[in-house]
Amino acid sequence: FGLADKGFSIQANFFDFDNDGLIDVYVVNQPPSLPNVGNKLRLAQFPDMLFSDRLYKNTGNNKFVDNTISSKIRNFAFGLSTSVGDFNNDGWQDIYVTNDFDVADHMYFNQQDGTFVDKIMESTKHISNSSMGSDVADYDNDGNLDIIVLDMVAEDHKRIKTHMGGMDIETFWQTVDKGGHYQYMFNTLQRNNGNSTFSELAQIAGVPSTDWSWSPLFADFDNDGFKDIFISNGVFKNNLYSDLLSKYDQKLDSIKNVARKKGIDPSKMIDVMDFVDMAPIDKLPNYIYKNNGNLTFTNKVKDWGLEIPTLSNGAAYADLDLDGDLDLIANNINENPMLLKNNTMEKNINNYLRFKIKPYKNQIIYGTKIMLYQDDKIWQVYQFSNARGFMSKSESIAHFGVGNKDKVEKVVIQWQDGSKTILHDLAINQLHQISSSNMDKEASSDRPTKKELFREVTKSLKLDQLKHKENINNDYAWEVLLPHKMSQFGPSIAVGDINGDGLEDFFLGGAAGYSGTLFIQNKNGTFKEINNGAWTQDIASEDMGIALIDVDGDKDLDMFIVSGGNEFNVGDLALQDRLYINNGKGKFVKKVNGLPKYLTSGSCVMPNDFDKDGGIDLFIGGRLTPRKYPHPTNSHLLENKNGVFVDVSKEKASGLTNLGMVTSASWFDYNKDGLDDFVVVGEWMPVTIFTQSSDGKFEKQILEGLEDSSGWYYSVQTADMDNDGDDDIIVGNLGLNYKYKASVEEPFEVYSYDFDKNGSLDIVLSYYEHGELFPVRGKSCSTQQIPSLKEKFPTYEQFGDSNLGNIYGNSLEDAFHLNAKTFASAYIENKGNGSFHIDPLPNLAQVSSINSIMVKDFNLDGHKDLLIAGNLYQSEIETPRNDASTGLFLKGNGKGDFLPVSILESGFYAPYDAKNMNVIKVRDKEIILIANNNDFLQAVEFIRETLKN
Repeated sequence: FGLADKGFSIQANFFDFDNDGLIDVYVVNQPPSLPNVGNKLRLAQFPDMLFSDRLYKNTGNNKFVDNTISSKIRNFAFGLSTSVGDFNNDGWQDIYVTNDFDVADHMYFNQQDGTFVDKIMESTKHISNSSMGSDVADYDNDGNLDIIVLDMVAEDHKRIKTHMGGMDIETFWQTVDKGGHYQYMFNTLQRNNGNSTFSELAQIAGVPSTDWSWSPLFADFDNDGFKDIFISNGVFKNNLYSDLLSKYDQKLDSIKNVARKKGIDPSKMIDVMDFVDMAPIDKLPNYIYKNNGNLTFTNKVKDWGLEIPTLSNGAAYADLDLDGDLDLIANNINENPMLLKNNTMEKNINNYLRFKIKPYKNQIIYGTKIMLYQDDKIWQVYQFSNARGFMSKSESIAHFGVGNKDKVEKVVIQWQDGSKTILHDLAINQLHQISSSNMDKEASSDRPTKKELFREVTKSLKLDQLKHKENINNDYAWEVLLPHKMSQFGPSIAVGDINGDGLEDFFLGGAAGYSGTLFIQNKNGTFKEINNGAWTQDIASEDMGIALIDVDGDKDLDMFIVSGGNEFNVGDLALQDRLYINNGKGKFVKKVNGLPKYLTSGSCVMPNDFDKDGGIDLFIGGRLTPRKYPHPTNSHLLENKNGVFVDVSKEKASGLTNLGMVTSASWFDYNKDGLDDFVVVGEWMPVTIFTQSSDGKFEKQILEGLEDSSGWYYSVQTADMDNDGDDDIIVGNLGLNYKYKASVEEPFEVYSYDFDKNGSLDIVLSYYEHGELFPVRGKSCSTQQIPSLKEKFPTYEQFGDSNLGNIYGNSLEDAFHLNAKTFASAYIENKGNGSFHIDPLPNLAQVSSINSIMVKDFNLDGHKDLLIAGNLYQSEIETPRNDASTGLFLKGNGKGDFLPVSILESGFYAPYDAKNMNVIKVRDKEIILIANNNDFLQAVEFIRETLKN
């Protein structure tokens, strides 16, 4: 056949890659030894083809030829699996290849000409570090194929601390700096965004950590209409057991001592198998998760009878007893295989529909799609595949659970040749056998054209070369256990008519060492860059919040800039906020005496004439005390007195002293008494409202319904979202797709104290497991910060057996302590009686942090909508980046409910580390400017014409 592959092969996947009606094959091979980190990326470009993966093309007549090089396939790595599917819905099969040992996976997109292009970097934001088995299916029923890849990280505290090594910082950044991917030791669940990009959602799904895992399988095991997940795991000899090396050393020392006393060569007393046997055997129950239909899964190991400790690797599913539900088969190391009978149909809960394709004249079934429709929309999709999981193949029957439905209104079969067959009103609880020979076919039609609300216009406005440049600061050199860098939260962007020509201009802030830039709009809708203004003299400062306001009442816009960042020492002059006065023609002069002196590392500025005297006053949010995370800092209330700002915080808002790590604020009259109040949010802060009284003073309040609202907030807006006459609150939080979890019952905690009495503060992040508080970071990281812990806990086992109290003792009582009780972004309803009700936004809005929120009736239906953007790229390397957000349009219904609208429907796509959005008018069009950290600016047009047609 031409398939005598001489490589170290581990899996083959048969499919038709060139749509010629012949079945081809992709073979995963492995190298004879592992290259060191420095060589991995080089070898990926110049591989040893003998041991590289291969793609064989079927030429007919039972012969295959090696098409690897001409198809542009390159994978010289420790590959473990390959999954095939049509990832971009173009009718051609694409390939996903998983690689262990630090080398990035590959996502090969079929170019329809016999070649492939690897777009793993463009299509995903991060991937697993030690990728194992994989599977492809549409788990969220949106018509797009998603991808799951397994890794080896444990779920419980003890095994995390004792059985897994930490991520190596040098290796991680060496890989990234050389052009490699962001890789983390977690399972990854890549949700298909429908535009050839994926968002990684394992954390919000609840499936990131399943120990040393091998085979993932998407399948609807309970027939409710949503694909569940089975995961096999276990390892015969766990050589990653953290204390193993020290145990080896102890044994070796003992042998050497005995040999010395006997006067013999120690090597003659060493039996290698004695050392091999010291590695623990990790028998664990496999995992099974029920799909909840809302991007989340629930662990059903106990409820569904899988509490059997095994060493499972290969696994497959099939309806072995032909009763209409899927049974499971798993291979176990050194034991009999395991057959798990599914009892769903015995309970008569849900119905099913199954399809078997009877090949006609050597017809290929792999790649054929079957789509179920309900209410004229795609409800479920199944694509036939030759391989799933790890070294395994499941049944070649399309199985659909249909819940309590008694019929399916339409079924579309999309054949590999691009044609399709449509069936109507099929009976349920049957196996339908289908052959293309007796089916009426019709040509496949293109998808209907969507009328998008938004479209990107960055290039047409000639703003595509405008990039924010971040200065590189190693925050961890000062604070080893920071959860994320505190020096990369810019840029801000402000909009206004600077030179009085009737056209709106904008100012984009700069990082420390890089000046901010003013852009003056020309009549043709382009912009002139001004980079020699007065602000350039303050290049040492980091621009955070920016306000374009008329400070001196001369009818032009002056500029106020909040200085911030974590690069500076406490009291550094670069932290002083700045005021620049406009001469009316766009020329600015710095007004040093226009501001009080305060050296706070700030975050935001919110203008408002709170005292109603005609002058614009300011709230200034204090972000942090440099290098003293998570200690609070002061925020400020500045009153405008004839063009000079005076700090009235102590007299009028004493609650601003050490308020917290403020990130955002918004003015609103929450109680409708005619006096302006304001709401403040921040990191480790509850949603806090400052209520103004008739004497002009502000009282800090945690109002009813907000008592348990502490979180990691990055944005807040206020507006009447439910049309009841009072303003509600929308808050952007960390989101639910992060490693850290928080609830009222089990908050996420932080302690700051000089635990080892060396003159510097130590950070201890902690979380609850079964009612006990444990440190987030392991022994290696913790002892790097507090070396004395090495003596207290000589072994990883001892450290893993200890809770936070055992490790840090009574010092915790003296430590500065904060907690977060929710990480959910939320709509907070103003009840109108001085109380509030928190309602989390839909899960699609929880996939990352929300840094910017816009409120507007975008679709002109009379109800206010939300437009959000965010992400948090600055996490430490043992925590996957918060990078799943692609921006989101949330359609409001005027009752406080919001419907997420997909990228393909809305056209809104903001996939970078977005920190701020603002609206500018350009030639009578509304343009949304999106400021991305260390990346290019985006300009997105809001298309009103869509709504008129």
